[in-house]
Amino acid sequence: MLKLKSLIREGGNLFDGTVGIKQTRVKETMEDIFRKVLKPMGLQGIDTDVFVLGSAGKKSANELSGDLDIGISADQIASANGLKLSEVYNWVDSKLNSMGHETAKVPGFSQVSIAYPIKGEKGKYVQVDFMMSNNLEWTKFAYIDPDFSKSESKYKLVYRNLLLAACVSIFDMKVLKQTKDKIPVEVRKYALRWNDGVYSTVKSFASKTGGILKIGKLLKDKDVFVTQTPEELVDMFLGSQYTPNDIRTFEGLYDIVFSQESNIKRYRNLIKQKFIESLTKSKLPIPELLEL
Repeated sequence: MLKLKSLIREGGNLFDGTVGIKQTRVKETMEDIFRKVLKPMGLQGIDTDVFVLGSAGKKSANELSGDLDIGISADQIASANGLKLSEVYNWVDSKLNSMGHETAKVPGFSQVSIAYPIKGEKGKYVQVDFMMSNNLEWTKFAYIDPDFSKSESKYKLVYRNLLLAACVSIFDMKVLKQTKDKIPVEVRKYALRWNDGVYSTVKSFASKTGGILKIGKLLKDKDVFVTQTPEELVDMFLGSQYTPNDIRTFEGLYDIVFSQESNIKRYRNLIKQKFIESLTKSKLPIPELLEL
């Protein structure tokens, strides 16, 4: 049996000995996982309440995917097994253990991972990340990559997501409190949390000693949920003339943000600055089409 790495991190490879999976093996391995693992949990079908997320199966045939990201309906599991939604995460972990799988839990992403044998590749295992969702439409919007085998985009989904997060963060940001010298003390802005949706947040920059902090602290009692519906997000931050399908790719969102009429047109320079900062922090190359 493959062993967990001694240090488990959010994302990345969690098991010693797992390998990438060929695109030609994704479909049959996914079907095997559904038949042997997910159907016994009460899930109904691939593309019904089970979805392949990320880029697996969407690359050219000679490319590998590092793991398999699978979105599963927490609501369906709860309904099929008489569970509360709050019980699903630990139940899935226990169920996988009872099937003989060693698991790695990443609660921050509602994720439980296993190493699973690749169909047609004897002795080879791929890491499978099960992400539990109570809103599959949101999860698909947030985590399904463009189809690179059809040249839908030149860029991974992370580029679209970082640009969208920059748009949300900059939009309608307001200083609620400031010093006499107009230094912000409390700032309200929107935040995009990929597992949960859009929130209105307030950060305080006031220190306990009366000074001003460089990095603000979230005031949890002022967190307000806004939406977990892709259509509502697009309508609010971009405009009613656009749909989630218009921003499936980085190129589509980039064109709207920097070339078209939208709700965020006046924030373009700030969005570009925030986007570049996010790319730099994530150690990602600056896209060619971004005019610096």
